[in-house]
This record gives sequence, C-alpha cells and structure tokens, in this order.
Amino acid sequence: KLEEKGIADNTIVIFTSDNGCSPVANFPQLIAGGHNPSSIYRGWKADIWEGGHRIPFVIRWPGHIPAGTVCTQTACLTDLFATFAQMLNQALPEGAAPDSRPMKAAWMGKEKKGRDYLVLQNAQNNLSITDGRWKYVRPGKGPAYNKTVNIELGNSMEPQLYDLKKDVGEKNNLAKEQPKRVQQLSTELEKVVDGRYGLPLYLDCY
Repeated sequence: KLEEKGIADNTIVIFTSDNGCSPVANFPQLIAGGHNPSSIYRGWKADIWEGGHRIPFVIRWPGHIPAGTVCTQTACLTDLFATFAQMLNQALPEGAAPDSRPMKAAWMGKEKKGRDYLVLQNAQNNLSITDGRWKYVRPGKGPAYNKTVNIELGNSMEPQLYDLKKDVGEKNNLAKEQPKRVQQLSTELEKVVDGRYGLPLYLDCY
C-alpha cells in the first residue's frame, strides 16, 4: 500500500509489541501448532522474566537504516517517544517522557551505546534491572505462581542474578556466586527507585 501511494521510501514502518504473550493464551495449543510465543525465553506477560518483556522490534527506514542490520543495544519501547522527538528536532517539555531515551544513532548503527540500565516490573510490582548482559531481580514478597493461569512470576525472597549473555533462558541464578555484582546492580536500582538520578522510576511495565 505504501508503494502504491508512492510514499514507501519516505515512511518509517515499525513492527513491535507491548510485552510478551499473555498467559491466558492456550500455550499447549500454540506449541502443538508449531508456535512457542516465548521462543527460547523464560516466562510470559505479567512476570519478571525475559519472555514477559522482550519483544520483537523491526524497523524499516529507507536511506537511513540499512536493510538486514541488527541493533544489539539495550532499549525499551518507551524510547520511541524521545527518539521521534529527536528525529523531528523537537525538544521535549521539562518533565516530559522521563523514562524515554533517544535511540536514533543506535538504530542507524552510528552509536554502540544504548541505555545504561533498563528497569522492569511484574504484576506484583517487583522490579528487576538489567544492563543488557546482567539482570538482577530484587527480592519480592509476592506469590511465586499465578494460580489462575499457572505461570511463575519471578517473585522470590532471595536475590536473583542472571547472565543473559550466557543464560538467556534465566535458568542459573548466580546471585550467591556474584555478590559484588548483585550489590552493584541493587544499588543502581535503588538510585532509580528513590530518584537519586533526578528522574522518576522508568520501567517497562507488564
């Protein structure tokens, strides 16, 4: 349709989603049909795991983003706001979109740096923080499972730490083996929570 209208080369097209697949979906039926919505990732929408938060993000921008390229920087869907403002040379009003970061240069392959951190939240308001490789899940008092849809939520009274580079399925909790990294990420998370960065909490909600 864009080609038919003659605007294909001057239109940005983005294919994405707001979160992982909802646990009310019939997973056995989907998997039996050859489709696992979470692929290699653990979890679903409403939990703290990557399957609940990682989303597809495909962008087509002729003349600016070479076809077939991949951006591996840490980013969030909320970053669209600041990125579009950046593209349009528009300054955001004071206090607007505090959880959004401009990503134009990363998208175009001109910058290797994305977000320093991304904070995620599950349905019980428990939080995790990731720098793209390491992910720390703060101890939470919520239920371990949602019995209604029979999914684990990631809540635990013990700290959790996962190396997403080597263990993207979040199977091996390294918190006891990496106490210094747990402390570092925990400190960064608390800075975000209590506003010591001068910003309110930024996160990718469930």
